[in-house]
Amino acid sequence: MKSMRMMGIALVALFTISAVIAVAAQGTEGPFWKVNGSRLAAGQVALILASAKKTFTLQNPVSKVKIECSAFNLSEHSTINGSSGANAGTSKEVIEYSGCTGGAKEEGENCKPQSGKITTTLVTNTLGYSRDTKIGSLVLVLFKPSVGSTFTTITFEGTNCFAASTAVTGSTIGEATVNGKFIHVGSEPAEELSGQVRFIKGNKSILVENGGTLTNFKSGLTAFGTAASLEGEALIDLSNGNKWGVFTA
Repeated sequence: MKSMRMMGIALVALFTISAVIAVAAQGTEGPFWKVNGSRLAAGQVALILASAKKTFTLQNPVSKVKIECSAFNLSEHSTINGSSGANAGTSKEVIEYSGCTGGAKEEGENCKPQSGKITTTLVTNTLGYSRDTKIGSLVLVLFKPSVGSTFTTITFEGTNCFAASTAVTGSTIGEATVNGKFIHVGSEPAEELSGQVRFIKGNKSILVENGGTLTNFKSGLTAFGTAASLEGEALIDLSNGNKWGVFTA
């Protein structure tokens, strides 16, 4: 009987250890930023720069109005922001699009955003997961206005524009990539000099971690009064040229 009790205790201990290992395996934190091999800690920031790798397109499928911007920059003092523990890394920036065309009632007509530029309000971005199991999920980025729900108000110039102006509101989600490849939790690539964020059509969900708790956010943009989509791809670098990347462990 004593040996049986000892065996039972041993089995309980074994299962307990297995459970701890399983939790540890799934206990990814963040996602968070690394700079030169070390996690960017809470309270720390790093300045970032950005440029367009592919044209950015804002489109309203109902009205069929399309705006394309060939260039993409960030204002001065745009940053990635550190975090600690099971909390997501964030970034803040004002996005400046240029080389912008479109906004006419019909494609090819003479209309464009004023001076060919679109500038957003202050935007807060938060790293997150594509699914609540974390392991194997994609690393995503939630983009939303820091205050309120308006990204920008676009004013148009030219003839036969669909509207004199339109507010772009809501939120959108990008996919974190390196060299065109998705970042999967548990198989992050080495730090790079340039990171990438890719926006594709369609609303997506993102799970954002705060204090170890995952919260699901559903994205959705509006422009010209109804649902809109954003496509494009940006290259992002640290202003000092250091290596950096997105990690979860």
